[in-house]
Amino acid sequence: MADPQVVSCLNELLLHWARRDSYGLPVGNNASRILAEAALVDIDAHLRSIGANFIRFVDDYRFFAGDAATAQFWLYQLMHRLAIDGHTLNGLKTQVRAASIPVATSAVAGGTAATASPVPPRGFVPRIGYGRVPRRFVPPKVEDLPGLVALSATDLIRGLADQHVIDPEAFSGALKVVVAKKEWTELQRAAQLLRACPPFIDYFCDLLLQNAEEIPAAVCSAISNELAGFMFNAGGSLPESHQVNILKVLGTKHYASKVALMRQIRSMPRDAGAYVGRSSFDALVSLAECGLLTRTDAIDIRGYFDRADMWEKRAIIRIVRTVLGDEEYRAWERYARPQVGADPFSKHLLRPFKAPAPPATAVGGVPPPPSPEA
Repeated sequence: MADPQVVSCLNELLLHWARRDSYGLPVGNNASRILAEAALVDIDAHLRSIGANFIRFVDDYRFFAGDAATAQFWLYQLMHRLAIDGHTLNGLKTQVRAASIPVATSAVAGGTAATASPVPPRGFVPRIGYGRVPRRFVPPKVEDLPGLVALSATDLIRGLADQHVIDPEAFSGALKVVVAKKEWTELQRAAQLLRACPPFIDYFCDLLLQNAEEIPAAVCSAISNELAGFMFNAGGSLPESHQVNILKVLGTKHYASKVALMRQIRSMPRDAGAYVGRSSFDALVSLAECGLLTRTDAIDIRGYFDRADMWEKRAIIRIVRTVLGDEEYRAWERYARPQVGADPFSKHLLRPFKAPAPPATAVGGVPPPPSPEA
C-alpha cells in the first residue's frame, strides 16, 4: 500500500500540471515510466488474463494478433478496461494495420536459400484515426454521383476482400459506390467484410436502415443472416453500441430475424450490457407489431418477465398484449401486475387508462337526472 502522503502530493502535482493544460502522464522518461507502471499494471494483468499478446513501453501498447477480428477484440478490451480506471485511448494514434513481412529469397551457391533481409510490409496505414470512424451513413452528394457511378462496386468489394485488414476509407468509399449505383447485391459481400473491419458496424447498419425500402427482399434476408451470424460468432467481443445497432436492424420488418432475436435473449451473458437486453426486447416488440410473432413466441418471451428489469418488463408486456388474445392476456395481467410495483408506465401498459366518459347533455331542454352518487 502506497504512503497516503505520497499519493496526496502526487495528486496535487498532477492537478497543478492539468491546470496548465497538460493531461495524461508528464513528459519525461523517468517520471512517465514510474507513473505508467503504477497506473497500468492492473490493466496489463487483465490483458494477460484474456490471452492478449502485447508489449507496452510506458503508456504505448502494441498488440500482435493473427487476424483483424482478434486484434479488434483486444483493442475493445483495452478501451473498456482503461475507461474503468478513468483513462482513454488517443483515437488519432490508434490503428489496426497489417504486420506481415514476407521473407525475401536470394540465389546462393548450390541453390536458393531464405535470407533475413526484410521486405517492406504489404499492408496499409489507415488515413482515418480510430476515433474518427463515422457512425452514421451520409448519402453521396449529387455532384459526386458521376464520379461514383463510373466505378465498379463489384471490383472494389472484391479488392477489399483480399486484404487482411481493411482500409476504412476504402470501405466507406465502396459503400457509397454501391448506393450511388444501387448495386444492392454487393451489400451482402460488404457485410462479410465487417469481420475484418468491426468499427464500421454502426455505419453499415445505418446505411441498411436508410435504404431498406429500395434493397430487394432476398438481399435483405441474406444480410440479416450475415449480421446475426457475425454477432453470435463474435460472442462478447463486440462493444454494446455495435450489438445494439445490429439488433435494431434485425428488429425491422425488412431485415426481420425472429430466430436471431430469440436466440439472443436466451443466450445473453450476464455482462452483455443493460442496453443490449433492452434493445433485444424492443426489437421483438417491433416484430410483434408487424405481426411476425406467434402465440408460441409470446409465451416463450413471457417466461423472462420475472427476471427482467423494469425496462424489459414494459417491452414484454407490449409483446404479450399485442400477440395473445384478450382472455389469455387478462389472465396473465393479474399475475404480472403485482410485479411491476409502483411503475406507472408498466401499469398503464398492463391495463390502459380508460378515457373519461363525455359529459351528459340535456335532451329537449330538460337536464339529465342526477347520478346515484350525486
